[in-house]
Order: sequence, then structure tokens, then C-alpha cells
Amino acid sequence: MRGKMVFVGVVALLISAMIVGIVGAASSGDLLEKQGVNSKQFEKIDTGAGIVIVSTVTPSEDELLGKYEKSNLTFRRMEDNKLIKYLHRYRTIDGLLVKWDYKDYIFDKKTGDLILKEVRWRDDLPEHVPEKIISKKEAESIAKSVAKGKIMNTSYAHTHLCFISSQAEFPIEPMPKNPCWIVYFADDRGYNIDVIVIEAVNGKVLGHGVPFPSSGFSFSGPQDIPNCTGAWTDWYQNAESWFNTMGYSTEAVLYPNDAKVKSHIQSYETAMFYEVVF
Repeated sequence: MRGKMVFVGVVALLISAMIVGIVGAASSGDLLEKQGVNSKQFEKIDTGAGIVIVSTVTPSEDELLGKYEKSNLTFRRMEDNKLIKYLHRYRTIDGLLVKWDYKDYIFDKKTGDLILKEVRWRDDLPEHVPEKIISKKEAESIAKSVAKGKIMNTSYAHTHLCFISSQAEFPIEPMPKNPCWIVYFADDRGYNIDVIVIEAVNGKVLGHGVPFPSSGFSFSGPQDIPNCTGAWTDWYQNAESWFNTMGYSTEAVLYPNDAKVKSHIQSYETAMFYEVVF
């Protein structure tokens, strides 16, 4: 199922922003200048799989990016021994997030050829956030009235204001041009059970979103060996503890059968998995 598997790997261009780097040496600076990067500061990061040079540029400052992008947006430039990647993530309007809008460009470092261009960008949004917006308290009150009688023992799990996108978890048509309040509800177990979308200017209920998964499953690994002993219980129990700390109500099982594992894989609630395999 989509979104149900967690893959752990080394993807240098994507993880490098999370690794503490050091200011690049003069030789690296010369390399950036030769390739059209007009940036005074950059990071030279050793990911373990190679060196990644990270800097911040605009299309007008970067010759390669400027061939394809004419905006004045700021991009994170990430270069390793094979690729040059430009990322603009977390689009905002007056500081307010536009969900799932971004621009990615990936080039072959040797040839300069464009390998991938992925742009998800709403062009129908206002330049500025409207001045008059209903309050968070008003939005939660409206959402509560919608949920009343349908959901018992509800509580507010989370409420935030943003511009929504058709690429996100909101199956609403047509997409509203104004920002929206997104109100998440949880039951008494902490499971997310409903998401209500409210237009933030007129207070109109636009519909429901998709609740994000909110539970976890930690286990020692399914076994077909009779009388199997010696499971690494400390490992999966530690995962259970940390998942709970993170807010995911977690079930921990020693040697679950296939049906138990399958039930969590097929569940829309289970977001976190931990399995001890040996």
C-alpha cells in the first residue's frame, strides 16, 4: 500500500541538508564560481557516500538554473560528483505555507543536461494573504458543529492555517484560492478520525480531508520455527516506547502471526513500523 512502507537508505542529495557541514575550502569555492554560482557561503558536506556541496542561489545568479527558471525564487543548490540539483521547497505567501507546491531541477554534472524537472505550482493564488480571516477559535467551533453527532468523544488533535493543494490530502474541487483552516479531530485513543477543511475568509465548510495515520506497530518478526526463543525484546520494546513518545499509540508483539502483521499493513491508521529481523 502507498505510504505504508518505510525505506531507509543513503540518498546523498536529499539527506545532506540534515547533516552538519563545514564551510567549504577555497578550491570548492573556485569550482562553484566556474559553474556560475554567485554565492559567498556554501557548505562542503561529507555524507559518507561522497562530498556534497550545498549553497543557496537564485536563477539570475546561476547560469545553469537560469536557462530553465525565470523567477526570483531562492533555490538550494546541491552538487555531488554526478549530479547538480536545485530545490525550492515550502512555498509560502506572506509566510503562509502552500501545501505541496515546489520546484525541483536535476542536471547531469558532466554534460549539463536536464535529467528531471518536477514542478507543482498553483498559479491561481493571490499575491498576498487576505486581511480578514476568521480566527482559529471560530474555525474549530464551526468544525465541531459539523462533527457533532457523527464522532463521539472528539478532541482537537491539531489545527493550522494554509493554502491547500490538489496534490495534498484534500479531495476538494474546485481548489479554494483563499487560505483554509484545517481542523484535525482525534478520538479518546489519540487516533485521527476526521479532518475538516474551512475556507478562512468566509467560514464555509469545504469538505473533509484524509486523516493522517496515527498509530504504530513494533514486533520481533514473524516466526515459523516451533518454540523459537531468544528474541531481541529490548529492541522492539524500545521502539514501542519511542513511538508512543512521538505520539503514535503503538502495539508491540512478540512473534506475531502473519494475520496480525497483515492487519497493520492494511490499516489506514498504522504509520510507524519496527521489525527485528535476524
